[in-house]
Amino acid sequence: MPGPGEPPGRQQAPIIGRDAGLARLRALVDPALPASQVLLVTGEAGMGKTVLLADAAERARAAGIRVLSVTGRESESRLAFAGLHQLLRPVLPAAAGLPGRQAQALLAALGLSADPGPADPLLTGVAVLTLLSDLSGRSPVLVVADDAHWLDRSSLDALAFAGSRLDAERVVLLVAPGGRSRRPALTAASRSCIWSRCPPGTPACCWTGSPARPAGRPGRRCSRRRPGIRWH
Repeated sequence: MPGPGEPPGRQQAPIIGRDAGLARLRALVDPALPASQVLLVTGEAGMGKTVLLADAAERARAAGIRVLSVTGRESESRLAFAGLHQLLRPVLPAAAGLPGRQAQALLAALGLSADPGPADPLLTGVAVLTLLSDLSGRSPVLVVADDAHWLDRSSLDALAFAGSRLDAERVVLLVAPGGRSRRPALTAASRSCIWSRCPPGTPACCWTGSPARPAGRPGRRCSRRRPGIRWH
């Protein structure tokens, strides 16, 4: 069932020709996932990334996983922390449980503080990390960022900061830009993640992300490539 403030689930039409992608994402929305995962999904516009993410979100909700989602909007791409506000709005009451300075920084960044002052990017990123960690202690969390190339830089930086520091938390972060985006903010966000080994049999050119990669195990690019959606 959708969590507070989340849109209700709806029956989706069958997805044709995306068996490998569906299997890859569905494996990530397993409530028993032992550690965090970060996945960057890229591909040309119209290749079905949004449909795949929607399927993953629907299955996550059905499995009791909390889903937090944000869709980048061109009209808000220059509004600092607009994307973060959209993402965290359903769980903002939980910000009251953050350590004092983190709560103050997050609420100030989102324009919800009586005396906001200048935004503190470091404390805001730490607050997002702490909030996701706290939420994952109650139930696994799926964070979905679609059309991420239109997210504002401040929100991308905060998500990148949190994504690169997630470890044993039960948090999955899926990020999908539109087309072959080269927006600097998106590049910076994706490079903040530490990539791990591809699972056996993964049929696309991909990197699979796990911020908790053991030392001495370098990432490996899958050898099989095909046009369409790519996994990073």
